[in-house]
Amino acid sequence: MGSHENKEAKPLASDKLVNLKTSDLRERLNKLYARMRSSSAERKLSDNGRFDYLWDLKELALMQGTQSVDVPESWLDDLEKGVAGHPGH
Repeated sequence: MGSHENKEAKPLASDKLVNLKTSDLRERLNKLYARMRSSSAERKLSDNGRFDYLWDLKELALMQGTQSVDVPESWLDDLEKGVAGHPGH
């Protein structure tokens, strides 16, 4: 997963941030990735850049040994709903 220069992939000042354990973020993203790979949602979800942003954030936190990260509150939920709502899931 690489960085994208997509405006949608950057949290806005109006996005409420929540603190997640890095291990919880990793687990949720891995489950989301597995569902994306087995569904037609993969391209659509990765196109908006949010998944890639969160994936890169998680990878950086793991490399740095950070125990928790701040993520935009709705991003994971929105991505998970997007995958669940696509045929092929």
